[in-house]
Amino acid sequence: MIFKRFGSELPAMTQKVVFLSDVFVAYSPIVLIGMLVFFIVAFSQRKKVWFRRITGNMILRIPFFGDMIRKVYLSRFCQSMEMLVSSKTNLLEALELVEQMIGFYPLETAIHQIRGEVARGEKLSQCMSRHAIFDKKLISLIKVAEEVNALEDMFGKLNKQYTEEVDHRTATLGTIMEPLLMVVIGSIVGFILIALYLPMFNLGGAIK
Repeated sequence: MIFKRFGSELPAMTQKVVFLSDVFVAYSPIVLIGMLVFFIVAFSQRKKVWFRRITGNMILRIPFFGDMIRKVYLSRFCQSMEMLVSSKTNLLEALELVEQMIGFYPLETAIHQIRGEVARGEKLSQCMSRHAIFDKKLISLIKVAEEVNALEDMFGKLNKQYTEEVDHRTATLGTIMEPLLMVVIGSIVGFILIALYLPMFNLGGAIK
């Protein structure tokens, strides 16, 4: 290399880019194989209880996104309950059907336990209060709906509220992420370009 011939070194920024490039080339096959193995295991185990429990609980713990995903499924729960209750399906059968179709393990297990408690004569709102996946707002409104015999209407209103809240959060996230991604990508590209051209700018000094 020209810099070595003149007893000089590449700029520190360029050295970092070269180092990262070497690391990427060396370890990218291992990373790709690891990702492939992970996806194969995830696909083959996706219906197993242990896998659904772990992934479901991990999803709920993701900052911001976990709460948004929880509300997506609560919206589906309320929508399904509204449809079933409005079609004169009794509460126990409605809960059983929703449990089978909801497809999200934390909510599915909560509904399963609630169904058993309702079958023993407890109120739906009282059973929901034992499970953290349900909002206090939802529980309070369901309790009021039980007292006035208006579960169908309340599930419809809750579905609308959750849908609007998720749509608002999604729009807000898009508004924030678009300029943020542009700044991040621009910074990375700028860093690489500077690192690549900096040796050319310093070449005159190295020759002297």
